Amino acid sequence: AGSYIPMTFAVDGLTVEVQEDADALGDRAATLFADAVRGVVREHGEARVLISTGNAQLPFVRALARVDVPWSAVTIFQITEYVGLPPGHPAASGTWIQTHIVEPFKPGIVHRIRGDVASPVAEAARYELLLREDPIDLAVLGIGENGHMGVNEPHSAWFEDPRWVRVLALAEASRQQEVGEGHFASIDDVPARAISVTVPGLLAGHRLIVNVPE
Repeated sequence: AGSYIPMTFAVDGLTVEVQEDADALGDRAATLFADAVRGVVREHGEARVLISTGNAQLPFVRALARVDVPWSAVTIFQITEYVGLPPGHPAASGTWIQTHIVEPFKPGIVHRIRGDVASPVAEAARYELLLREDPIDLAVLGIGENGHMGVNEPHSAWFEDPRWVRVLALAEASRQQEVGEGHFASIDDVPARAISVTVPGLLAGHRLIVNVPE
């Protein structure tokens, strides 16, 4: 098997870049991220950013240490959180954000979704208000093994959803992915629901970087 040759092409309005491996892809995504954030901060003084979590994003976040990002002017939003998991749980998205974004880079503001609240629906509404306070400048997204984005499953993703954040059910394939990646011991341990930014919320970003190394 030969090596990949990096290439760029367009599909409708989408620019697609193919890199040689996951590390090269992470480097490129980090460069695009840094360029976008610096531009927004120069123009507006701050940048509001949605960040996807998960193992597939690790090459990207490692590469962030090698680029110049004005982190003190960045507000971070997480995209999902499991219903029922307490803060600090190893599999919680908030823990991933804390470990891979907050501790190494110290962004100015971090807005977290709480999964252990009495009313997940009320928490979704609270988080949506935060998202809608000002424009979302950038969203860094991934795609799950079955095609999900956030917890917007392929069979249930609603592109016309009037809500930007909802409580959504995880498909069995998505729950199994979490087991396969080592976040839970068995599928019975994986929460069946999560609070997630919806498709319109994800697409509200002025710029999207979809980072798919696997």
